[in-house]
Amino acid sequence: ISSALKSVQENVAQMRATSQAYYVTDSWKVKSNLTVDVGLRYEYTPPWNFHNDQEANWAIPYIAYTPAAAVGKPHPTLCRVPASSFYANDLAIFNPAIQTGVGCRGSRLIQADYRNFAPRLGIAYSPTPKWTIRAGAGVFYAQDIGQAYYDISRNMAGRISPAANSSGIPNVTWSNPYLLNGNNPCGVAPPYACVSTPGPLGAQYDRRTPYIEQWTFSVQRALTPSTVFELDYLGSEGHHLQRFHGLNNPIPGTGATTPRTPWPEIAGIQYVDGDGDSSYESVVGKLTKRISKGFSLLSAITFAKAIDDAPEIRAEGADNAEQNDACINPCERGRSQFNQKY
Repeated sequence: ISSALKSVQENVAQMRATSQAYYVTDSWKVKSNLTVDVGLRYEYTPPWNFHNDQEANWAIPYIAYTPAAAVGKPHPTLCRVPASSFYANDLAIFNPAIQTGVGCRGSRLIQADYRNFAPRLGIAYSPTPKWTIRAGAGVFYAQDIGQAYYDISRNMAGRISPAANSSGIPNVTWSNPYLLNGNNPCGVAPPYACVSTPGPLGAQYDRRTPYIEQWTFSVQRALTPSTVFELDYLGSEGHHLQRFHGLNNPIPGTGATTPRTPWPEIAGIQYVDGDGDSSYESVVGKLTKRISKGFSLLSAITFAKAIDDAPEIRAEGADNAEQNDACINPCERGRSQFNQKY
């Protein structure tokens, strides 16, 4: 017996969004050797809009990362963008046990975030002609990647995983490629296909835009007219970083998994959530030597450490960056995949 992940029909996303960004800044020369820069940036990147009406997001009333916590809680609803009916121009018909709705997540399926204000501050001070001290801090937003939200366009296409008999006489034929012919709980016949236990793709509705707080402090010392030594410190923290969560997993046990699944009418949910955090700190030593005729020599060494509990939405090679159900974020916290000691 073998299985393959298939879709009943092609999904066409046709995603669109118009972003806006505004920035104001002012530089104040407090003294001849002290300058202060202040700025404020505002960004608005709305959720993706869809040119057609074939997209849907799962409304999950209760987010339970631990399977047992979801038992007895309200079941998820598959919410399609506003359309004349839930199955308008659609060949995938879902099992009646699955809750469906039209417009219950709006036309964009994700809530807009209007709070993306990013202040900036910079200070430069030269106590003597040979010394310069600089400091700065700011907030920087990392706008959503399209891939995570493209996935929700695949929900209405009807993802199924039929089991095929690979021994003896194959049961997969040109006339029955999805193993859907015959009786089905939807009571439909080809070209319509009944989708039972679909593989949901969900995205957090009330998501916040991921952002990074950065700060730096540096000291420069002129050793000679042509040689400068610089020591820098750079730190940052990331918040609301996005990652996959595996929801609706069976409670650990023996025997069939369906009785142990919180919401047995659907399979495991691949859910994009924004609860990740990160931190980075580094110290850099740099020596610059101007030689002649525009030629200079730069030597530098960096000591750094990067830590996070959400490395990326899609890990390298496969979707194996999902969170540990038994421990939530603390067990996932560790050195980043890109961490370099030197």
